[in-house]
Amino acid sequence: MKITRIEIKDFQQFKDFTLDLTYPAGHPKAGEPLDKVCFIGQSGTGKTTLLNVMKDFLDAFLNNQISTTTRDISGNILCKLDFIFKNVPYNVCATFDGGLYVNRYIVKVPQKIHYIYIPAHLGEKVYNTYIERKDASQKALLDIFSSTDEKNKQMKKQLDNRVCYDFTKDSFMILWATIVYDSKEEIYQQSKLRGLIGTAYLNNDKNALEKYTLEFENIKKNPKSPYKMLKKIIDPVIKNFKVELSDYIDLNNSEDLSFIKIQDFGGNIIPFNSWSTGTKQIILTASPMIKIDSKNTVIFFDEPESSLFPDVQRDLIDYYTGLAPESQFFFATHSPLIASQFEPWEIIELKFDEKTGKVYQEDYVKKGMERHVDNYRFYPKYMRWDSILTEIYDLDADGNEEREQALQELAQASADIKYYKAQGDTEKVANLMKTYKALANKLLWKINEND
Repeated sequence: MKITRIEIKDFQQFKDFTLDLTYPAGHPKAGEPLDKVCFIGQSGTGKTTLLNVMKDFLDAFLNNQISTTTRDISGNILCKLDFIFKNVPYNVCATFDGGLYVNRYIVKVPQKIHYIYIPAHLGEKVYNTYIERKDASQKALLDIFSSTDEKNKQMKKQLDNRVCYDFTKDSFMILWATIVYDSKEEIYQQSKLRGLIGTAYLNNDKNALEKYTLEFENIKKNPKSPYKMLKKIIDPVIKNFKVELSDYIDLNNSEDLSFIKIQDFGGNIIPFNSWSTGTKQIILTASPMIKIDSKNTVIFFDEPESSLFPDVQRDLIDYYTGLAPESQFFFATHSPLIASQFEPWEIIELKFDEKTGKVYQEDYVKKGMERHVDNYRFYPKYMRWDSILTEIYDLDADGNEEREQALQELAQASADIKYYKAQGDTEKVANLMKTYKALANKLLWKINEND
């Protein structure tokens, strides 16, 4: 299931607003829905609003509250999304009234659909939730692992049937509970074998020690548990921060159950309140990808660059899309490094109309030409960072005022040096060269020291 088109008649900052979310002519997937989309634009242009509109539509769709008919059911449709299910188009309509859907129509969906909504600065939001609910979360997980088989079955059914994670309202603890729960049997076996290995060691029973160690290593090599999957996808990124996920969860330790554990390369556990914001951002935003079937999932991601250094940002989009290769991603960002990872037809730049105050999409296709892969003005993947800032983000200077002033002074010094050289005034030339070299050094210009 993928979204192919958005139409907004009149909603908040959008009026008669339409987005084509398909590949352009000349592309191997021409006409098919885009696999990833990047919203950029000034604050207030509606990047997050668009994410919320799509998420709200899916909420209504999943709750059988909107219709697949293309007709204007109420006579006042304000927003419309077109979906594709296995290449069969379904036009989905609904009416907004103060942010609520007023249409209630039963619809049969061809297949199970899912979504993940990741708000900006998820790490800090989860930290606050963790502090508030830590004791309750520990107790709930301990209750699950000590409950009867029937209660376990009911809990597993409830967790398995979960199709959406909306972290604007859901607690991340729900996701963590599913990861621990699904890893429960393997964790139990590891815990049991650790005890047997310890006993064999104390008894100097070499045969038993070898047997239980081999069994333990075989369990550790099994790649199927959600926790191992989590460690596999998280560690390659957070190693940049010199940390990794802990290898082991002790089901008898409430602290281990309460949340994900990370450790430094020496094996020392780092408390959650000591995690860097970048570590939180990666762990908390990548974790949901292992829990949902990516074939029928739309993932909404607000400000993926939050708290991350440029070297991590540079490869971030490939990282996330690689975790859920069949999902459709929508990113909203202020980062030129994030935008540089998209083709021009995947970027939706939102701008304010100076006359009306409403928002429109900046057209990247060359004037008078068709929407074709060869007819775009910008190709961000081939551009320098500074070019992206000036050409796409519309910065009208290549630095701050101090840089502009230094460039002017440098140009004047260069002209004066030429003049006084011609006059044979070596003293003034020497003094001017000192000024010239000092400015050039600040501007990171390479100069010939023999000049």
